[in-house]
Amino acid sequence: MLKAQPAHTPKVKVTDAYLKPLARAKVFMRTTYGLKSIETRVGVTNSAGELTLPAVYNGGRYTFGASLLGYCPTATEVPPVGSASWIDLIEMVTEPATSVVKGKVVDKAGKPVTGARVSTGFGPSALTDKKGEFTLTQMPDRGVRLEARKGKLIGTNTDAKGRLTSMVKIVVH
Repeated sequence: MLKAQPAHTPKVKVTDAYLKPLARAKVFMRTTYGLKSIETRVGVTNSAGELTLPAVYNGGRYTFGASLLGYCPTATEVPPVGSASWIDLIEMVTEPATSVVKGKVVDKAGKPVTGARVSTGFGPSALTDKKGEFTLTQMPDRGVRLEARKGKLIGTNTDAKGRLTSMVKIVVH
């Protein structure tokens, strides 16, 4: 007969770099059992920047993350549930996203690609104009991975940085 493992209900606390609580941050949970991984949005933080998470169980690996417009997304993998290093309060600190990234999407021949979707994977996205140009706002002040897609054409720039004097270039194939 199998015995049910006890569940844990940790809390997440999301703050800015000055430890000011961030209300309305979206919190997600990625659960991994073996090779299978499931990501679920679990809620938003309250005025104290906190959210009590749903039950987590022994045997899985858990990553918790948070995002809020105007701030860089953050994520952290926690120690195994029930282990000696398990924590009941998961604190995440995020930085403001204040930079602008401008760029151009071109094909292999160097011609502008109109209507390509440029995205970050964590929120900001834009469509290219008739010159193949785009602008992403509320970006972090560090390198990020950008992806451009139009139909079957896909291209990436893995170190796009905000506050640049030159434009980011993404070539789609």
